[in-house]
Amino acid sequence: MTLHGKKGITLVELIVSVALTAVIITAACGALYAAAHSFRSGSASAFNQQRAALAESYLQRYAATATAVSSESESDKNGVFFSVRNNAVQITRQTVSDSGKTQANEASIDGISGIEVSVSAGVLHYTIVSQDGSYRLTGGIALNNDASDSLAPFTVRGDSVLFLKL
Repeated sequence: MTLHGKKGITLVELIVSVALTAVIITAACGALYAAAHSFRSGSASAFNQQRAALAESYLQRYAATATAVSSESESDKNGVFFSVRNNAVQITRQTVSDSGKTQANEASIDGISGIEVSVSAGVLHYTIVSQDGSYRLTGGIALNNDASDSLAPFTVRGDSVLFLKL
């Protein structure tokens, strides 16, 4: 049997098959890019949620037993300061005794741009805002020991603080 009677692939068939392969590869690359973008977006969202939840846990821990809530720092009282600087929540515990005042860093949580706070009817209402503003965690904490009735809404950011007297 000789090859003279057999036909091979024509140039047109080869070009069509290469073009179809290129279309399939382009579609696969597009799907891969979309999946990678979705993964990065989902990871960033998960990190924002974790950071906000951590800040919330500290806020709940101290607010539930606070005897007063203030937007002013009180240097002569035992308590906890919440401040936000450089997109990070700084949580500082202050202890005042006869021998003086000491401050200890409780935690620093990055990725938070601010905490919006107000108090009404014995409930501390808060919204924790992520650094990029894409995530907001809102909640409320019953102030079991707080004698104050209300605190006008304000945002903890820059030079402002949330002081929880313990």
